[in-house]
Amino acid sequence: MESIEIELLEWVNKESKKMGSLSFNTIEPLRLEASKRRYYRLKNNNVSLIVNTLDPSEDDNLRFIEIGSFLIKNGVSVPEVISFNEEKNFLLQEDFGDDVYQFILKDSNYDQLFTAAIDEILLIQNSDHQGANFPVFNKQRAFKEMDLFGSWFFKDLLGLTEDPKLLKLFSDTYNKIWINLEKQPKTLCHFDFETRNLMMLKDSAGVIDFQDTLIGPVALDLVSLLKDLYFPLSSEQTRKFIALYLKQAIDLGILDRVELEEFIIWFEWTGVQRQLRIMGTLSRLYLRDGNASRLLDLEIILEYLITSCETLNEMDSFLELLLESKPKLLTFLEHFK
Repeated sequence: MESIEIELLEWVNKESKKMGSLSFNTIEPLRLEASKRRYYRLKNNNVSLIVNTLDPSEDDNLRFIEIGSFLIKNGVSVPEVISFNEEKNFLLQEDFGDDVYQFILKDSNYDQLFTAAIDEILLIQNSDHQGANFPVFNKQRAFKEMDLFGSWFFKDLLGLTEDPKLLKLFSDTYNKIWINLEKQPKTLCHFDFETRNLMMLKDSAGVIDFQDTLIGPVALDLVSLLKDLYFPLSSEQTRKFIALYLKQAIDLGILDRVELEEFIIWFEWTGVQRQLRIMGTLSRLYLRDGNASRLLDLEIILEYLITSCETLNEMDSFLELLLESKPKLLTFLEHFK
């Protein structure tokens, strides 16, 4: 047992004793995150809890707890925080189990699970967030995220040159994306509402890793869900779930009347921005941090990006660049398969 695991176990048992609860005798590490956040499961017979170590260098520790409390009050299924050690950045929370969407989605259950997930998106969007002081997804943030694509993926990972003509193409493309994102209504967003962060519960979809919640484009969480890296949907399936979401969003007053085709255009533009961010982020995770655990995800993300650009009339030049870059990426990824 590592020293951090011993320390966590001692702290949890001390907290548990204060509450008159059971003591825990086993601890096991869970999935490795792209951040420095680490998760562990503590067990005692049929009782289990989750403890995680929050990154002290990030200013989101107390905010994580505040957001969780806010979401619970608004009916969103997130784990309840039981205890927090601010000095050590240890957090003890409810255990949602092992049924992560990423690993359990299949043809026989995807309809039910995606429908439950859409219900949680609607709860998040319909929450009363006035005065809650959530950050806003603004132009500066959007461009900073998209710049990761040019610097970390295109230049550093693929080794391609950013000449003045190419830099202008990037700049023009980012401006087009932002102009189209601004056309959307803004709402509360989880920001990473993907199957890695969703759990199958008895009566709902459990939502985790919500620390980046913000005010952003209304299509953002739906794009995160439906353009999934681990259970890709057909265009017909995607359209069906978009229509399901849209009807309920209009009925709840989250959106005014908007045509399906118009919303799909919002959806695709939002997907392009998100895919650029993720490609840059995962490239940086490998190049800077030495973590190749999600490097192979780049292939499907690039496919999503190409497909989105094919549906958007203003993206022909950028689409050509993506198609030219694809063989180089596939060759690079062969070393990791």
